Amino acid sequence: VGDTSLGLKLTILHGKVIVQHITALDDGRASPAQLCGALIKPGDVIIAVDGRSLVHGSVDKPAGMDRIISVLKPLSQPIDEETKEYSREVRLRFVVGEGRALLDQQKEREKRKAEDAEHRRKLGLDP
Repeated sequence: VGDTSLGLKLTILHGKVIVQHITALDDGRASPAQLCGALIKPGDVIIAVDGRSLVHGSVDKPAGMDRIISVLKPLSQPIDEETKEYSREVRLRFVVGEGRALLDQQKEREKRKAEDAEHRRKLGLDP
């Protein structure tokens, strides 16, 4: 899940919507996320979009996938299909750094998987 109009690359791990990367807009201009400076960082967990919650009472009780998709959908769809213009105002609530450990664990799993694939390739087990 990602939104280049805001400059946020998001991932969902263990039901939590986590900021994975902050990027520039496709045309190279600074994105709204970049213009926020250090307020938004990789590892922050989004808990609400425009007042719609992504948790059930606590950040440790994430919403179901249907709810997550429903709440995030406006972030990745233009408000006007013809002009491809996105909403100019979005209110996001974060828990700072809550997803950092999950991102680190995911990177470690991906690294091990790549190392295992390389090892299997060297042994001639995978083409």
